[in-house]
Amino acid sequence: MTCRGGLGLECRWFGLQEVRKGDVIRFTSPNYPNNYPNLHKCAVRFYPAATDVSVHLICNDVSLHRVTGPYAFLSTFLLSYDWVFLTSGPWVQDFPSDDSTLPASWKAAAGESINFVFSTNLLDASRGFLCTVVGDDSQEAVRTCGLRNAARSGRGLTARSDNKIFGGEDAGPNEWPWMVFVVVASGGSSSFCGGTIISQNYVLTAAHCFDNMPGATATLRFGSSDLTSPTTLAVLAESIILHPDFSTNSQGALFNDVALLKLPAPLTFSDDVRPICLPSFSDRARAYPGTAEITGWGKLGNLLPITPQLQEATAQMLGLTECKARTANAATFEQLCSDPVTGMSVCPGDSGSPLKIADFDGRYTQIGIVSYGSASCEADGLFAVYTRVDQFLEWIRDNSDVTILP
Repeated sequence: MTCRGGLGLECRWFGLQEVRKGDVIRFTSPNYPNNYPNLHKCAVRFYPAATDVSVHLICNDVSLHRVTGPYAFLSTFLLSYDWVFLTSGPWVQDFPSDDSTLPASWKAAAGESINFVFSTNLLDASRGFLCTVVGDDSQEAVRTCGLRNAARSGRGLTARSDNKIFGGEDAGPNEWPWMVFVVVASGGSSSFCGGTIISQNYVLTAAHCFDNMPGATATLRFGSSDLTSPTTLAVLAESIILHPDFSTNSQGALFNDVALLKLPAPLTFSDDVRPICLPSFSDRARAYPGTAEITGWGKLGNLLPITPQLQEATAQMLGLTECKARTANAATFEQLCSDPVTGMSVCPGDSGSPLKIADFDGRYTQIGIVSYGSASCEADGLFAVYTRVDQFLEWIRDNSDVTILP
């Protein structure tokens, strides 16, 4: 099943939107991410094109104006606030007014519609909402990516005192066959990052690996978890594709931190060279609580060198509200965060490496790209931030040959 690309809809009028199997529709409030207009009303009925299609609405960013203080009750009583009225099938659904409970999603039964009504008042406005409408079917996709090789016996991902990745341990021989070591060179200087094979022709990494590196080249090493192994393969990337909106703020926070590296020739896949899976558009509905796995060749600690042996560890995930509190409100819905307090975290040199989970089919899905962190990458650190991959699927699809599932 393939997606119809380039579909977008702004909630400006009253209308109908057909949703076909495989459709992915970007649905926003007027002027998003700028403030929506006052005294505005719109409604959209998302209806399935066939009886076997389920309409799935996912919202990842919501900010509606609410009156607070002593007049809040009166505002609620008179409905004199900005609101969304949502029905999925015959049922009225709650819609959030802010990002404290996001992501939020609603999936209608096959053949039923979702109705969305948005109304604003005369008072202050806010940025509104960013949602995705997906045309699902009931069949799970059969994936050929994300197959992990057998790990060494006797290993356990528990915090250790030898401070590898930080707090991890050596990965098994070629255990993670999509891992790529990226050597970035520019004007006689060089730096190191990680990356992942996502197709025969493309590697996914972080844009900041090439920041302030004019005319940079990227040498990619893969095929072995041990960089000193004679079986390690090396190629020079044909092109480096940076997200056009990559940026950083004065506190060092990074945004739209994603890049693609095009290979000069297609890879031949084998047990040692295979792609990781990317999320589907429907995965935008997932919150990713609990833990996820990290791998990289980065530093072994704050003052320690990078390692030639690939390291792995388990990261304890943080919710967006907590991550915002730790990052001076810099973290956004386009990012994921983990907590180094568990004794396991990424360190400098791990940038561009994957944050991944074992998914519904036992195969591995990359949910994040290592982006930035607090000053310390050890257990006294406050956070590690990852680019949330499912928020950049359109850009990855449009700039590579990767097929993204709806």
